Amino acid sequence: MYNIEIADKLYNQMLKEDGDLPYRLVKEWRKEMPEEFAKRIYCERYGKHIINKEQYETGLSFIKGQDGKPPEIWNIDEAEKILSNYIRDYDKEDFYKYDALLWLNVKRNDYPKIKNEDEIAYIVYEDLNDNDLPFEPSERVYKWVEEHIKENK
Repeated sequence: MYNIEIADKLYNQMLKEDGDLPYRLVKEWRKEMPEEFAKRIYCERYGKHIINKEQYETGLSFIKGQDGKPPEIWNIDEAEKILSNYIRDYDKEDFYKYDALLWLNVKRNDYPKIKNEDEIAYIVYEDLNDNDLPFEPSERVYKWVEEHIKENK
C-alpha cells in the first residue's frame, strides 16, 4: 500500500519543481475517475448534499422511531408530494431534493405527535434555512448523515 505521508511530501517537492503539476494531475484524474471528479467539483460549488437514492437510503437507516418502535417513513413519492404542497421549488433551494426528502422523514420521527404534514414540511424548511443550528444550512443533512456514519463505525 502507498504511504500517504510520503506521497504528500513527494507532492510538495514535485510542486516546487513543476508549477503545472496540479493542473496535469486534475486533468488526468478527471479522465480516469469522472464520478469522483464530478462529485468533488459539485461539492466545491454547491457544498455537500445527499445527491442520490443510495445516500438517501443510508440516511433513512439512521432514523430512529419513538419508544423503540420502527420509524415511520414516507416513501419518495409521498415525501415529494408533501414538500411540493408546502415548499414551492424545494429542490431549487440551497439544499437538494434528497436532502429535503430525508429531513422530512427525520422530522416526522422527531415530532411524532405532529400529524399535520404541512407543519412537518414547515419545520423542514425552517431547519434547512436556520443559521443557528449546527452545520451550514446547505450542508446540514449531509453532515447529519456523515456524523451517524462515523458513530456507527
